[in-house]
Amino acid sequence: MFARTNGTYWAIVELLRMAFGEQAAMLARSLLEDMVDMHYITVAPDAAVERLPKQHEHADMLMTDALKGQPARFLEGVDPLQTYEPQRREEFDKLFGRYGDVGWSGLNIHQRVAAIENLWEESGERDMLNFFRAVVQRAHNQTLHVSGSALASLIRSEDDHGLRLKFGPGPEHMPATAFAAFWIYSQAVRLILERFAFPRDTKSVFYDLYFRGLRTFNSYQATARE
Repeated sequence: MFARTNGTYWAIVELLRMAFGEQAAMLARSLLEDMVDMHYITVAPDAAVERLPKQHEHADMLMTDALKGQPARFLEGVDPLQTYEPQRREEFDKLFGRYGDVGWSGLNIHQRVAAIENLWEESGERDMLNFFRAVVQRAHNQTLHVSGSALASLIRSEDDHGLRLKFGPGPEHMPATAFAAFWIYSQAVRLILERFAFPRDTKSVFYDLYFRGLRTFNSYQATARE
């Protein structure tokens, strides 16, 4: 999961480098979900061992059904379709939804955060986690999905001649998404350093970089407000 998280963070950095803040914010939604799942696995390891393979198998069942109705020309090079036991499919549908719309843990983001928030010993960091759950994730959802606010953000002006729309990169979402990605990714790195018993020197380097990053973002916000 950390390998996946690292790839997502890398992609966010590249999008921000090219000033695609909105698209980076869309990926930041996934980044938070993965970071939360990484922590949830540490408090519910048995559930992860049991349910992740089942979700994988259920996904194969769903794909098998999806492929059955497709014309043969779309299936060239695809492995022969597998069969599965209807009773097992029924069992998995109850766990993950008929269309696979329930995550592997069976819990939504609010429930998972409630289960892991005690892992943040500092109250300020716990508050930050819940701020991301309640506010940042909601904002990223609005950006990701086709919503009224997402579409309205593309309008630059409107007059008798029509609409002026944003096309391509721009400054929108850049600072907020940069901070969101930095904070979320840092929590994933912190977890890896602690769980896999990295040397104290390595942890010290990380925390030095982390707090320097926080000070940099705080300084930027103060300057922007002025």
